Amino acid sequence: MATERFGHLAILFYNHLTPNVIAVLWRPSALAATAFSAMTSEFKRPIDNEWQNDSMVVTNIDDVLREIYFLLRHAAVNLKVLHKASA
Repeated sequence: MATERFGHLAILFYNHLTPNVIAVLWRPSALAATAFSAMTSEFKRPIDNEWQNDSMVVTNIDDVLREIYFLLRHAAVNLKVLHKASA
C-alpha cells in the first residue's frame, strides 16, 4: 500500500526477521527542486526564502513520513528519523 503510493519518492525496506523496523531510502529525484505544477503539487512545499521569485518546490518529507506512518499505523509502533552522519 505505502510502496504503491510512494514508490516514486522512496524505497521501503522490510525484513521479516525484524518486523518492527521499516526503513525508507529516499530517491534522489524526491529531494530535487522542481518547478511548481498544480498537477504534481501533493506533498510539495516551497523552497525556503526565495519561493516568491522562482516558484520552485521540493518534496515535503515530513508530510510523506506522516502519511506513511498513517498507512502503516497497525504495523508501525514508532517513527524515528536517522540522519546520515556528516564527514
